Amino acid sequence: MAVYAVAIAVGIVGAAATRRSRWYVTPGFSTLLVFLLLLYATPQAAGWRFGERVGETALGVAIAYLYGLLLAPRERLERT
Repeated sequence: MAVYAVAIAVGIVGAAATRRSRWYVTPGFSTLLVFLLLLYATPQAAGWRFGERVGETALGVAIAYLYGLLLAPRERLERT
């Protein structure tokens, strides 16, 4: 229980300290907090939860790249 409390405190302090930073690392701290809260109830599901979060993040990045690199330039060319 104390390990979770320390990890959550580190996540909150880290997010607050990097809030105005141009490094854009605050989402990493919010991901840490979400992951810790998910694991608190069922620690035996750590591997599955980690894979789920990584998969969802990879899907989001893939969609962003698809739009930003492929679809948006095509739309600009069609407008001209």
